Amino acid sequence: YGRVSELTYETVHEALLVAVPEFRAELEQHHSDYEGEVLPHLLFGDLTRFVLAARDRGDHALVDRCLVFLEEVARSPRQRLSNLAAVSFVENVAPWQPEMRSFIKTWPKELKRVAARQGWGRPPNEYVPSPPDIDVYVRLESRDRVVVESFLDRHMTTWRQDAAWYDAEPVAEAFARADADPAAAFARYGEPTMPGLSKVIVAFGTDGSMVFGLSIHGDFNPDAEEQATALVDDLMARYGASEGAAIWEHPPPLDQEQWAELDKLGGLVVARRQT
Repeated sequence: YGRVSELTYETVHEALLVAVPEFRAELEQHHSDYEGEVLPHLLFGDLTRFVLAARDRGDHALVDRCLVFLEEVARSPRQRLSNLAAVSFVENVAPWQPEMRSFIKTWPKELKRVAARQGWGRPPNEYVPSPPDIDVYVRLESRDRVVVESFLDRHMTTWRQDAAWYDAEPVAEAFARADADPAAAFARYGEPTMPGLSKVIVAFGTDGSMVFGLSIHGDFNPDAEEQATALVDDLMARYGASEGAAIWEHPPPLDQEQWAELDKLGGLVVARRQT
């Protein structure tokens, strides 16, 4: 059906039939319902139901061909076209539903990224909208109070009120807690000094590691992923971190296994490891 750059909003249904001939009956029904017109957003809603039905009956080959086509649409530089995949497919799948997680893991890269932005793995909040962030994390293999204080002095103004650390010696108290129970992982959040960031994260891992994190506002920021990648590199170099990652809306990884899992998750922007 041609290169992604050749897809257009007006002819996407023709490309869809070339990629997935089995969809012809649904397209003909769509024509009938809308008096010969093609309404692409509604048509892609039909495609969503078509894909889910194929998945439910175990027709994985058909699902894969549909996903390959949808990935091409999602990668289109034409926003009107890419929105067909982002809104009419991904949103209709309801990626925040737990039962969709295993299905979304099989998606191509761009579709998984869109799903992460729309709340894959967390329920939507109907009352307090939460714009998506890119979470930047680096892993330090050992815990050094001086290094932690240096990170906080540079990046944080105050602890958030739901944090346990806001007395006269928050870092000392946190280290005392970690020393008392080394396997009890926990994270604390603060307000950032830098504009464009939403929070600062400091976490103690179950394996003696330390995680520093910064979250970048991702909404309406076309440079967010580029900024996140640069921030990973800066933090790794500045604090001698062994690993770093940027990922859409994800809690801090608290052991080596969770770091390894990041490569398999939707929404991953970049992953770095010292060699």
